[in-house]
Amino acid sequence: MKVWQLFLIILNIGLLVGLTASNPSMDDYLAFCDQELRRLFDHSDGSLPVEQGRLIRAVYEAQRGKLLEGIVRKQTVRTDLVLFSLYKMQVAGTELSVLGIGGMLVPLHGLEESMRAVGKFAF
Repeated sequence: MKVWQLFLIILNIGLLVGLTASNPSMDDYLAFCDQELRRLFDHSDGSLPVEQGRLIRAVYEAQRGKLLEGIVRKQTVRTDLVLFSLYKMQVAGTELSVLGIGGMLVPLHGLEESMRAVGKFAF
């Protein structure tokens, strides 16, 4: 075996180990959903008075744990494929699909609709 072939084998093994070690967990997914929900509630399109926007954010903060644990975690199925994970959540007629790979979570389908559906449960 030539040195460059051995190098490529070692490099591929290192890549596989790195992907396995950086496969996002369910807690990483919950943090991702929390970030997306915060973004949704912080987004101000000017249609609401400032006070109503503050109230909406305060309600989310008060209900945050219940939403993440009681709805998002319970409605999400994680398929762990060692090198990456697929997360699927169905809530209120919407479906969210997220790919977790390399320490990142990448929405594949339904992010905005699903976050709005989860957010409605706060009220």
